[in-house]
Amino acid sequence: MFKQSLLLLLFCFISLHTIGQNSPKFETKEDYQEAESDILELCNYLLDNPIDQDEILRLDAIRYIMIWMQGTPDYTFNITQEAMDLMGNKTEDLLTIYLAALSKTVLDDAEGNLIDAQVEEQAIDYLIIYCAKESNNVKVPKPIKNEIKKRGN
Repeated sequence: MFKQSLLLLLFCFISLHTIGQNSPKFETKEDYQEAESDILELCNYLLDNPIDQDEILRLDAIRYIMIWMQGTPDYTFNITQEAMDLMGNKTEDLLTIYLAALSKTVLDDAEGNLIDAQVEEQAIDYLIIYCAKESNNVKVPKPIKNEIKKRGN
C-alpha cells in the first residue's frame, strides 16, 4: 500500500510541478462539488479516446482530475495491489486511465451505494475495457491481456 501511495504522490507532484501555473482553485467543499460534472466529462474523455491522442489535453485533464481527487472531501481513493499488479510495468501509462476510471465510478454512483471493493472492481473493469480496445493504442501488460482473454473481449 505504501508503494502505491508513494507512486501516486510522486506522480501528482511531478504533474503539479510541471504545469503549476494554471492550477484549478478548490477552496471550499462547494468548489469540489461544483467541479464534479467537469471531472466526469474529463474522465469520459480520457476513457473514450486513444492514450496517444492530444497529449497536452490529456495531461491537463488528468492534472485537473488528480487535484480534485486529492482534495475532495466527499470521496476517498485507494490504489490497490490488484490494480498495480494488473498494470505491471506499464504503470505510468495506465495510471491515468485507472485514476479516471476511479473518479468516473464514484461520480456515476450519485447515491453513494458502492462500497470500496465495488468501486475498485468497476474501475478495474473500465481499465480492462479500455485496454481491450485496440484503437486506444495501449501497450497492454500481460496481466491485463490475460484478463481480456478470460473475459472474451
